[in-house]
Amino acid sequence: MHYDLVIATVENALRRPLLAANKISDAIAHLSAAASARPDYFDAHFNLGIAQGTAGNFSSAIQELTTAVKLKPDDAGAEANLGAAFAAFGDNQKAISISVVRCSLTRQHSGQGKS
Repeated sequence: MHYDLVIATVENALRRPLLAANKISDAIAHLSAAASARPDYFDAHFNLGIAQGTAGNFSSAIQELTTAVKLKPDDAGAEANLGAAFAAFGDNQKAISISVVRCSLTRQHSGQGKS
């Protein structure tokens, strides 16, 4: 295991007790360190996006969740949370667009979208 992944994993794990104690800004600091240590670490970006949204930092949440979606394009949770962040930011059109695309992909994968 690479050292940077160990650091990112530890920093990511530290978020749980901090969020449980409602220390959101501390959790964001640790998650930011995780994302910086390992920019390709999906969990760090996903969790940082959620924490930023919880703190009301919707622009930052959108940025982190967009990165998470790019890292794992098939992750429905990341995409759903990205849509929710756009809605909270006030960009309902983008939120709806993300939902429509996800529904279309879901139907195609289940065979419902085929003629």
